[in-house]
Amino acid sequence: MIENLKHIIIIYNPGYAGNFLTRVFSLGDEVVTHFPKQTLLSNIVNMDKKISLYSFSQVNNNYLNWQKFHRAWPDFYDYELFKLKFKETNCTHIVFSMHEPEFNKHLIKLQSIKNIEFLFVDLNLEKYENWINKSKQYLNFKYRLDEELNYFELSKKITNKINLSKIIESEEGFLSEYQRICSIVGIQEYIPEATMLYRDWYSVRVQGKI
Repeated sequence: MIENLKHIIIIYNPGYAGNFLTRVFSLGDEVVTHFPKQTLLSNIVNMDKKISLYSFSQVNNNYLNWQKFHRAWPDFYDYELFKLKFKETNCTHIVFSMHEPEFNKHLIKLQSIKNIEFLFVDLNLEKYENWINKSKQYLNFKYRLDEELNYFELSKKITNKINLSKIIESEEGFLSEYQRICSIVGIQEYIPEATMLYRDWYSVRVQGKI
């Protein structure tokens, strides 16, 4: 049952690579596969197909815009759908990412989950504010009251941080951070596959935009 899996909850600000982080930590066979909503009830794919499924370079070919892509994939709002799909599963982990307002909205439900690990995405805004602003425009970001302030306050409460600055700065930095987080949450490392996905994401969302 899905409720018995270890839940990894990534809390991120808009533009802070939540889609990428969800996918890169869902590469392994021990982690529940994320599908677009319309295909969530299909069969679990193997590792090779996960790489293709999670590809960012295909987004512009398959969706009208990034917002359409984002909305086409399930999140914690679709938890009951995951429960239906994975009523019986050999997986041991499931990953979700959410913004701070959604975290607060789902807080009671999250507190009821017995085995859960929260990860907070940290970014050096002094260095990468321009990139984030471009990302928000690209993502058609809609400002929500006090979201930035509440996100900052939440950072004081969540111990485990994902260093997005390190991930952006170099492939070596990404691999170091990827391995560190895998160790924290107790999932296997898939270095070749994670590297492929990182390069794919970086080429679409980072390269030439900083």
